[in-house]
Amino acid sequence: MKRFALLMLLCTGLIQAKTHKVDGVVSFSSIKDNAVVVNGTFKAQGTYDDSTGAIKVEVMIKTLATKDPARDFNIKQFFLNASPTIVVQGNLKEAKDGVLKTTITYGNAKVPVDFNIAFKDNSLTTTHSWVTLESLGLMGALPKLMSVCGHKAVFPSVAVSFKGQVK
Repeated sequence: MKRFALLMLLCTGLIQAKTHKVDGVVSFSSIKDNAVVVNGTFKAQGTYDDSTGAIKVEVMIKTLATKDPARDFNIKQFFLNASPTIVVQGNLKEAKDGVLKTTITYGNAKVPVDFNIAFKDNSLTTTHSWVTLESLGLMGALPKLMSVCGHKAVFPSVAVSFKGQVK
């Protein structure tokens, strides 16, 4: 009965569920040659449904910025070329003890990743969480990237975080 009443209220427009736009930046840190930290960012856009708590953010590969245009080109050309976006999905209403469980999708890979979050005053911030290159299906592309860039080693995990606004 409660579901029917809620459905009726939604249908009559007395309660309006709202989908909000999400804009933000995904930051990452990786390690090359066992000593050098490479930091970078991607722009991200998505949606947040305040009635269900569902959040979906698309990380746009073409917006990669590491402060080295040649590096950015090589990463996009030889490494992150399976898809134009990385999709991160989760549910803010289901977050427990400040932990948001998400699924990161890139190409055919779907990876569960937990983020510690703060969501206040329409601002969403996560701490860094580690994602393995293998889980994203990127280990096969790593030797080519290392060859093109002249690296001896690249750490097989990347620390990622998000900071954005729900509008």
